[in-house]
Amino acid sequence: MIQVTIDGKGYEYPENCSYYEIAKDFEKTMDAPIVLVKVDGRLRELHKQLKKNCELEFVTTKDEIGHKTYQRSLSLLLVKAVYHVGGYDKIRHVMLHFSAGSGFFYTVDGDITLNQAFLDEVKAYMHEQVEKAVPIYKRSVDTHEARERFRLHGMTDKDRLFRYRRVSRVNLYSLGDFEDYYYGFMTYDTSYLKYFDLYLYDDGFVLQMPEKKAPETVPATVSVVVCAMWLLSLAIVRQLLWRSGGAGCQRARKCRKWACGASVPEAGASCLSGHGF
Repeated sequence: MIQVTIDGKGYEYPENCSYYEIAKDFEKTMDAPIVLVKVDGRLRELHKQLKKNCELEFVTTKDEIGHKTYQRSLSLLLVKAVYHVGGYDKIRHVMLHFSAGSGFFYTVDGDITLNQAFLDEVKAYMHEQVEKAVPIYKRSVDTHEARERFRLHGMTDKDRLFRYRRVSRVNLYSLGDFEDYYYGFMTYDTSYLKYFDLYLYDDGFVLQMPEKKAPETVPATVSVVVCAMWLLSLAIVRQLLWRSGGAGCQRARKCRKWACGASVPEAGASCLSGHGF
């Protein structure tokens, strides 16, 4: 048996027990869902397994890193849903442009009509996946295989992006038959992703999510006002960059390309609007 210390108390668990199983024993004592753990101070996803004696600390959606994990995982589910509803042969890009309040603003490039009926189908499919508690798996692959997977899913922008990636291996997250590249941690499965809403706005839509202080409450559409302010400021910045010419303008255009699926090309990178994972 492995000795595990939690909040100063000792517990015993079998070797290779997943952190998910341990978290389930303590979920009723927490005021928010446990999405990650810290093992001797190092962050771990819940599918990882217990290997040695350690001190364990739970990370919930009320914690900063836990809140971002929820947002990132919900983004993965959203992108899968858009491709599923729209069709892999019709969707070219699902593009995350920036955060707006507690929501993310997306556009879809493809041979589809982005209207309320389309969003309703996407939302219904997302809730269906939440009810099924579909596992989110991570695997490390070489860059060549990652590019092959992106081409298989029609993600030609990701394929082009990874052509210039220097590292030899990347982490791919899979949700059912859908795979994508994300920088950061994910929830154990889709059952954690219950709280969200979708709103049409401008030429795209907003994925509205809970705030960190209230992880089980989706705010009202007031955040769309924030979105409007972001759109206005982003348009002004782009216009200024266009007038000035040079590398800044190129970066502004690249921002729209590699924002697809809430991914960023390297650690710490962010798009023009300052959003990054």
